[in-house]
Amino acid sequence: MKLLNYIFTMMIASLLLSGCDLNESPKFSDGDAFVGFSGPSLDVAENKGTISIPVTLSSLGGLSSVVTYTVKDGTAKEGTNFNVNGTGTLSFTKENPVQNIEIEVINNDAYTGDLVFTIELANAGNVNMGSISKCEVTILDKDHPLSFILGTFAAVGESNFGGGLAWDVSIAKDADDITKVWITNLVPGGSSVKNPVYGVVNEEKTQLIIPIKQTLMEHASYDAVLLEGYYGGDESRIPSGGKLTVDIAADGTLTFQDIFGALVYNDLGSNDTAGWFELVLAGAKMTKK
Repeated sequence: MKLLNYIFTMMIASLLLSGCDLNESPKFSDGDAFVGFSGPSLDVAENKGTISIPVTLSSLGGLSSVVTYTVKDGTAKEGTNFNVNGTGTLSFTKENPVQNIEIEVINNDAYTGDLVFTIELANAGNVNMGSISKCEVTILDKDHPLSFILGTFAAVGESNFGGGLAWDVSIAKDADDITKVWITNLVPGGSSVKNPVYGVVNEEKTQLIIPIKQTLMEHASYDAVLLEGYYGGDESRIPSGGKLTVDIAADGTLTFQDIFGALVYNDLGSNDTAGWFELVLAGAKMTKK
């Protein structure tokens, strides 16, 4: 009897599964065809020359369509910062589902800051407009006055707790202030990429000044992890409002004049500390890679 019940159960299961294709592919039609950019933004160096910005028509059956686009000035102006090499239309076919918008970027030796313009698909023809119908293009100015200290640096130094240190530090420009930079991974083992700290370069471009008490990382177990330090000469604690001094050599090498590190606070309000993640002795150097 048990064997008969088992056979009957298997027959019912087989009938149920036969009416349902578990591997059935989703159905698409050319009614779902759309056109769009591959991404909503694009960065390009001002000395890049002519660039090609792809636009794709996604169609299962390979539809043809004529798509129009417009280019809108922002801080970047057509004829001054870029030229459009095209008529404002793109013709897609089954054989050519990807078309390019050609833009000539005009190199300018004067510092203007990063400049932006926008390309927008205006009419998708006989297909749908995709979700990415606009592309914001940023022309990156290569003539930033602090370009000699922007980029990735190889840092070396000595730990206060013993042993040599070697780590990478990155320095990026500020979007608005040409004297300010943002420094990522300043303290080895005590920094987070989510919490860069800032510094200001003097007019002579010979020193980088980094205020202390900046947040280096967020930590679930502690109230705060802050940039702190000691004056390099007499090793007295740098007080609130104080700064680290970093000398800038003619070749762009950076040398720290003070001891600096990541100090852990159990309670920032009461100045209750739990010790240092790392404390780097004065004389640490950073050399651009």
